[in-house]
Amino acid sequence: HEDAPPFYKVPAQVTGRLLYTPDSDIGKLKFEREIEPEYSFPLAAAFAFADSLQHGACGHQPIKLDVGSYNALIKASVCRGALWRAKHVLETTMPATGIVANQKSYNFVLLGLAAV
Repeated sequence: HEDAPPFYKVPAQVTGRLLYTPDSDIGKLKFEREIEPEYSFPLAAAFAFADSLQHGACGHQPIKLDVGSYNALIKASVCRGALWRAKHVLETTMPATGIVANQKSYNFVLLGLAAV
């Protein structure tokens, strides 16, 4: 992997290229790497909290996430450099839950892509 840049510096537009962590010879795609808790502990915590809200953890009733909640997850992903994950929320998770993306949803992804 001498020619591969460090896994945390690879632009999110890289498709089909395997990324390697410093301590492993096992390559993973960018999205696979971004969903690992070790990629970003704060990001993993945000997604875990969102999941717990939807499942009614801590004794409360399950809460359905709305467009604002998903926008917060998209923004958190972009801020942590997880652009594939942000796009996954926008293009897969939101439609699967019946949530329609709004202008802010797309603006957060665009801001992240512009920074690459």
